Amino acid sequence: MGSLDHDLEAIARPVAFDGAAWTWADDDRDAAGRVTAGAGFIRCVYDQTATPVGPPTAGRAARFWEFIARETGADTAGLTPAASVTSRVRPLM
Repeated sequence: MGSLDHDLEAIARPVAFDGAAWTWADDDRDAAGRVTAGAGFIRCVYDQTATPVGPPTAGRAARFWEFIARETGADTAGLTPAASVTSRVRPLM
């Protein structure tokens, strides 16, 4: 398993999401998630009160990695969200 090269010190910092892009949040009240980073890893944990229930979060995740690449220089390989797929498999009865 690989690791990410990035310019972040070990942090736990709030981030905001406006529906199109992530930014560093001024404080926890504006936060839609929290970035944690350390040697070789970066993670975003969504705030459950700021994350809609139901719709896919792939676009939100792809925007997060764009933000991280821009802010830290981490090579995220231009991630894009997967296409939404609706299953046509009938449940077993």
